[in-house]
Amino acid sequence: MQYAGFWVRFWAMVIDSIIWIPLMLLIYLKFTLDAFQVRAEAGLTFIYFLISIITPWLYYALFEAGKWQATPGKRLLGVFVTDLNSKKITFGRASARYFSKFISSLILGIGYIIAGLTQNKQALHDMIASTLVYRGKPEGSHDQAQLAKSSNPFNGTEPVFNWVFAGFGVDGDLVRITFSSNDGRLNTSGLVVGRSYDNCELYIKDSSVSRRHARFIKVGEKILIEDLGSVNGISINGRQVKKNSSVEIPSQGDLMIGGVELSIGKY
Repeated sequence: MQYAGFWVRFWAMVIDSIIWIPLMLLIYLKFTLDAFQVRAEAGLTFIYFLISIITPWLYYALFEAGKWQATPGKRLLGVFVTDLNSKKITFGRASARYFSKFISSLILGIGYIIAGLTQNKQALHDMIASTLVYRGKPEGSHDQAQLAKSSNPFNGTEPVFNWVFAGFGVDGDLVRITFSSNDGRLNTSGLVVGRSYDNCELYIKDSSVSRRHARFIKVGEKILIEDLGSVNGISINGRQVKKNSSVEIPSQGDLMIGGVELSIGKY
């Protein structure tokens, strides 16, 4: 999956504004007419204030915590929101993300702008709420039969393979990492590979490898590797993988993680 950058998120926000602002104005009009009928105009200012806060909050929070994991604007442009484990966010987290946007708006909107500069394309409000924004479709939007098949490794309809990656690092050490295609973590948070023993499921002790370099994920029956914004990158059979994007692992060939060249084995 690829992280969504600044501009696609900006245009999604423009589309959403075109939707929720007229909706808010209609609510204003309804309360104004009701207030004049009962001669209660004095309380309109406070009511307008509440509507200005509640309408966009519920619009963003309900949609992003819902089945789409995206507002209509985001969905139209193929963008969706997850937590740091690529899972659907709760209404509470979606609310925290929305209200954190007020902080992102400070100092000429610098909190929004940094979405184009950070490793995982996170804006300031994403960092505060611990969320990520991806391009594509969330897992929940896949065909239900396919989703059930991919999420249940013991259903007997999908063959199980062992993946082995072996070779040498730039420091001269032998490197060997393995996992099974039915490892349940591949369907959720993925298997992170990197130099940090405490923060990675697959550990490589080599100076050319970033602390959290990449992760293996599963989509259907395919195993993909995603670059997590590493310093020295990854490549497959000599072809460089773009930062913060993922590609399928072939059943044979070479995988370069930083300066560690590994032969791919599948059996």
